[in-house]
Amino acid sequence: ASILSTVKTLDMDAMHDDTTVVVARLRERCPVNVMIGPPESKDDDLSTMRLFFGKDGKHVVCGGTTANAVASYLGVKVHTLPGSGTEEVPPMSEIHGVDLTTEGVVTVNVTMKRIKDYLADGMYTLELARMKDGASKLALVLLEEATEVNVLFGNASNLAQQDTEFSFERKLQLVQELRNMLTLAGKTVKMSIC
Repeated sequence: ASILSTVKTLDMDAMHDDTTVVVARLRERCPVNVMIGPPESKDDDLSTMRLFFGKDGKHVVCGGTTANAVASYLGVKVHTLPGSGTEEVPPMSEIHGVDLTTEGVVTVNVTMKRIKDYLADGMYTLELARMKDGASKLALVLLEEATEVNVLFGNASNLAQQDTEFSFERKLQLVQELRNMLTLAGKTVKMSIC
């Protein structure tokens, strides 16, 4: 806005139709790796964790069961962050060695709403930056920090969610929608199912 303000001042506060501002943003590569749900077979936990943590970049974990599996692999504990939840979004957690830890499908669902709002109006980023819940933080990492996103989607069934609106099929559909939205936002997205 300061470039435009200077032009306006130089034009004596009467900008005409010949004013154009172009901004280019150069960034270093920043891969973001997101694990959503544990693998279908517990026997695959070790190989999945090695694959996930073997990738360069930030590491984001979504889901309580997934967070516990990651913490076990890293040999650390999961700590819930008090006051980080809202009526809409469950609280975040913290795992030493992980950049962001959120609840699973509810948070991913709200994250998608946030990304949809961003796609409708890029200035929504300013509002996102003020929000402190897990969905907003995840949306910001994916939209503002990531140059590429690697999603590792766990195929495990969650018995507690089978008869809810978040069945396995719905979770897979959500993650595919997330991939499509991030692609629209200019991200390179790779998705693997484990």
